[in-house]
Amino acid sequence: MKRIFKVLSVLAGLLCVGCLVLLFQFHRTYKKSSEEYAGIANEAVRIKNIQNPTEEKAEPEEVPPLLSVDFEALQAINGEVYAWIDFPGQERSYPVVQSENNEYYLNHTFKGYENLCGSIFADCRNSGIFTDSNTVLYGHNMRNLSMFGFLRKYQEEEYYKAYPYFDIYLSESTYRCRILACCKVAADWSNFPTQFADEEERKEFIGKMMDSCAYETIAPDAENERPLVTLSTCTGRGHTYRLILLAEAYEVAEMQEAEENIGEKNE
Repeated sequence: MKRIFKVLSVLAGLLCVGCLVLLFQFHRTYKKSSEEYAGIANEAVRIKNIQNPTEEKAEPEEVPPLLSVDFEALQAINGEVYAWIDFPGQERSYPVVQSENNEYYLNHTFKGYENLCGSIFADCRNSGIFTDSNTVLYGHNMRNLSMFGFLRKYQEEEYYKAYPYFDIYLSESTYRCRILACCKVAADWSNFPTQFADEEERKEFIGKMMDSCAYETIAPDAENERPLVTLSTCTGRGHTYRLILLAEAYEVAEMQEAEENIGEKNE
């Protein structure tokens, strides 16, 4: 009996050591990823103007982008840079890349280092950001809330109300993306279209996602077929489902006018 107890004690000790080693490796991986992306942001991103883009006194044409992104600097690091995504007020800001497949950036950072945190990347089916009906962006659901790990906070209505949009920067323009829905969907290609056959199919897709959301959000623009953006991450429970944010994109310069129009329709 004593021998069995000793064996079990040794096994328990080895298990504890293994867990500590694993936790250390995760911490080191997260740290390396965070340091890399923070460094990239310091090199390529600057605050351009801190004016609140939703101030009532601001005219649409006076609303500037909140950030200035140096895409030449990003191109020098990685020629596959696609865009820059920023979540104002949430301290989440990343370069977006795209490769010829949807595998490489699952475990490679923007600088090309192997790292389980990977990158924020666009679906290889997308021809270009906002040139398709729906741009699909992927990111890992990291435990430390980095990458797209923080998207799970959007399952709470209060968090959505606090942060109802995110921004996407291109070399020539900036888009403010109003969130229409946060929901879990099956990991099936039918839930991640990049094009729609017609306007009716687009409306059905938006309606399906909004109906799956646990709370009510802002109504989509009924007069314009604005580009859609889908942010996707795993749910942390296997590969059967994905947590997504669906948003529609407005050029920042027209954002206030669009918000006023939507507000009138909802009254």
